[in-house]
Amino acid sequence: MTVSGDRYWCEGTGVVEVRSQSGESVSVRVLVVSRKPLGFEFILGMNGVSALGGVTAKGTIPLMAVIQPNKDKVRPVMDFRELNEYLDSHTAAADVCSEKIREWRRFGRNVSLLDLKDAYLQVHVSKSLWPYQTVVFQDVSGDGGGVVWVDASSLAIGAVLEINDCVVEDACWLRKSSDTHINLAELDAVIRGLNLALSWNLKNVTIMTDSRTVYHWLSDVLSGRARVKTKAVSEMLIRRRLETVKKLGEEYAMQLCVKFVPSAENRADALTRVPKKWLTPQGASMVCGAVVTEPDIARIHHTSGHPGITRTLRLCRRQSSDVTRAQVRAVIRQCQACQSVDPAPQRWVRGTLGVNECWERVSMDVCHADNQLYLTLVDCGPSRYAIWRRLKRQDAESVIAQLESIFLERGAPTELLTDKYPSFRSAVFNEFVSRWGVSVRYRAAHVPSGNGISERNHRSIKTLAARKKCSVVEAVYRYNVMPRAEDQSSSPMETLFNYRVKVPDVDTPADADISRFTVGDKVWVRDPSRRCDVASSLGTVSRIVSVQCVEVDGVPRHVRDMRLAVLPQPAEGRSPPISESDDEGAPIIFYEQRVTPDAAARGESEGASHDGEESAAARRSTRERRPATLTQYGDL
Repeated sequence: MTVSGDRYWCEGTGVVEVRSQSGESVSVRVLVVSRKPLGFEFILGMNGVSALGGVTAKGTIPLMAVIQPNKDKVRPVMDFRELNEYLDSHTAAADVCSEKIREWRRFGRNVSLLDLKDAYLQVHVSKSLWPYQTVVFQDVSGDGGGVVWVDASSLAIGAVLEINDCVVEDACWLRKSSDTHINLAELDAVIRGLNLALSWNLKNVTIMTDSRTVYHWLSDVLSGRARVKTKAVSEMLIRRRLETVKKLGEEYAMQLCVKFVPSAENRADALTRVPKKWLTPQGASMVCGAVVTEPDIARIHHTSGHPGITRTLRLCRRQSSDVTRAQVRAVIRQCQACQSVDPAPQRWVRGTLGVNECWERVSMDVCHADNQLYLTLVDCGPSRYAIWRRLKRQDAESVIAQLESIFLERGAPTELLTDKYPSFRSAVFNEFVSRWGVSVRYRAAHVPSGNGISERNHRSIKTLAARKKCSVVEAVYRYNVMPRAEDQSSSPMETLFNYRVKVPDVDTPADADISRFTVGDKVWVRDPSRRCDVASSLGTVSRIVSVQCVEVDGVPRHVRDMRLAVLPQPAEGRSPPISESDDEGAPIIFYEQRVTPDAAARGESEGASHDGEESAAARRSTRERRPATLTQYGDL
């Protein structure tokens, strides 16, 4: 027989020797059953525990069981929260019971047994049931800190205290009035949750909230890195509550941390919600007053000038406060005048004009710029490469001629995106695109955004041409070579053609190779007949084209046909002739006069004096002289 009076069949009896870890052993009488009693492999009564001198259970400890009168059975308590169902929290002794239970649950790691005599204020269990009281052991001492989940709604505020992933206490409070802002109620929930943590003597507390505003407020106050910014009507009340949270942490030496969680993951969210059916009125309410029917709503809506749902609802509630928004919405949806004249905008699924592959879809349009007509093609792929071709006429033949030229040069795209321009709807044009295997997609009428890529490109080209005061062709070129992102190779032309394009007036020219000739050098130029008995002609270098090509007197010459001219210098011991008409004048020295490139730019010669005075002695040119290299024409 069990303690509840029911029969419990066993398979047999026997004697078993039980030995503890300390080495003590005792022989006990056992009952062998076919299924696990209370879900355990082995249950030892209090007599057996006393015979072994007491044991310390790990994972399962004797605790309590409660009598459930409505089902007439003994129910083991498996969770601390289930204990609250058997306490009268609305009596005057509720505070005493709550504090007693809180102290009862706050046990350490070394505590394994609970004396039921100390719990007489909470439960009353018959002494005959004590051997069958078991519960899974849970450590909620709170040595590692706790988590406080808080939430608020228009009905109530709630807080849940969690220690070591175990909910040890929760509570909710009805709001006195829903007129205050929801953020104030969130702060009140935080303060209530901290009070629960203080009751458990927690020092490390993490506050979990689903309000972004409260999260930023508490983070700024606790860290001190920023000033709280709020301009609400309840600014002083908000600052007062934030200061209260800060002072609680400082006074009780609590380490506070704030984290944001979605509402779906907030454990306190369920405490502030009620089933929706509780808020739905059951049956029609009996009130005294005028009843507004659908014809009355339609009449008020028509006589008031067909306002919207909100304004019609306000006018109808002047006659009866029982009019609902659903009734007004149903009447307005059937109003023909509202549906035909400036109806409310409808929602639609927004798409995209761009594609992932270059030249797969091309946006086509006709644009006017500088009093000229242009056919524009813009790649809808990543490149956004633009092509503008001038049209002589606005007919299909001119458009087809330009498209034919572009398709033969670039290839035909898979799809053309265009508007309902007459030239694009003609039978000749349809035959042309069918021959090339190109599908045409027409945008909706009177919706320019359906071809927004071309419209945006037209604006960019026209703006660029107006600002730079250049032609449309140059504006299109500069648009195609302009980078579209931080990457320098993101220009439309480089993205499509995959090679680097030079940007005029931006990219610096590459350093040219050094030539052995300089501008102004005297050179011998070989005769074009290349005969060995024909003398070379003397010329002057006017421009360096490359290492292999040099311009001599404006004519490009190859360096293999040129030799540096070495002109003879006057002998050192030779006396210059003296003028017979001037016996007392300074001697005149005759020497070869050579013009260097730098002196030619200043309009000076090497023999002339910079001070305008005659030189007293002959001067040599400052140009670096290279030794003459005599080479036969046969060696070339």
